[in-house]
Amino acid sequence: MCHEKKEKSLLTIIGIIVLGILISFILSLFIRFFFLDFFIIEHNSMVPSLNQGDIVLVEKFSMGIIKPINLFNSAKNYLQRYNFTPIRNLRKNDIIVFYSPDNSKKNLLIKRIMGIPKDKLEYESIIEQNFKKTINKIIVPQNMYFVVGDNLAISEDSRKWGFLSTEKIIGRVIYKF
Repeated sequence: MCHEKKEKSLLTIIGIIVLGILISFILSLFIRFFFLDFFIIEHNSMVPSLNQGDIVLVEKFSMGIIKPINLFNSAKNYLQRYNFTPIRNLRKNDIIVFYSPDNSKKNLLIKRIMGIPKDKLEYESIIEQNFKKTINKIIVPQNMYFVVGDNLAISEDSRKWGFLSTEKIIGRVIYKF
């Protein structure tokens, strides 16, 4: 009888441990999917602020709650956001992580916001064929951002591929490790 009580208490302890591990795993997935995530910097486009190999913590919740839809749809329709007022709007100089504007969901990029909706911007570009400098004047449309890498010489950014849609943004960097 004493032996049976020890077996039951051992099974109870093992059950509690397994349940604790399962709850911890589900909670960590929930936090990672909706609130925070880690990303490793893979390129040098943000030098000197962020170097290749740096790890950043990205806050996702203020961008809106993401709900997955049909995973077999085109990349453009892969994610939808619930419509609600963000907790914190993105601002100039925020560093953000986003999906590549070329509709490649596998390619994540990180850049600094230089223009928010309704901003009037001027930037200089060089035409490669004849090295002629031109001044570009733009107004950032609603639900779009103008993003640029800190390393202007090598960064491929809004100067090349245009505005970044809010739908592509995963979140903003809140900490660098």
